[in-house]
Amino acid sequence: MSDDKFARDKNKAMASLTQALDSGDVDGKIIPILKIINSLPGYYTTSSCAGRIMVLEIPSAGEKKEARTLGKWHHKIHLQKLKDCFHQARRGEIWFLVQSPIFHVGVESMEKTSPLLRIAIVNGFKNSGIKTQGKKIIIEITSTERVNTPLGMDGKVMCSDEYLKLLVQVANHAIERSDKKIDRLNTNLFQLHI
Repeated sequence: MSDDKFARDKNKAMASLTQALDSGDVDGKIIPILKIINSLPGYYTTSSCAGRIMVLEIPSAGEKKEARTLGKWHHKIHLQKLKDCFHQARRGEIWFLVQSPIFHVGVESMEKTSPLLRIAIVNGFKNSGIKTQGKKIIIEITSTERVNTPLGMDGKVMCSDEYLKLLVQVANHAIERSDKKIDRLNTNLFQLHI
């Protein structure tokens, strides 16, 4: 990628990030990581998330673009908080999701991908890899914490409170693990300066 194209892409991404920061749309837990990566020559961040627990209503499997968010949390939750969001469900499949932290990073050259991927993987982001290459090189830094399970249909939850308690426990454990990985990555990103 040419130096001019990379610089334009980075400037555009930084303008978007500044706007998202100003409007409070960036997960606070990951702001230090975003700042470190964006301060380094040859790297910039695009869409990123600290990991989350979600409940979605989807018309049918595979139609995520038409999904409606019933609940979304970037922190641990309680059973009642989960159950409260079910009242919004109307029509379609009700899904419970846990998603790991994810960082998309534009990289200036293929040579710069290896150091960042090495740091990410060593610090627990084992599903990291090169997402795209060609006009832009994008690395996806992500981990293994993931749950996708249906809960019900057309406004009706079809599982017991006991099962929901288990899901909350699993989700909260995933958030704890994710937070530790975010802390480790934040601590060890200085190695990119070498």
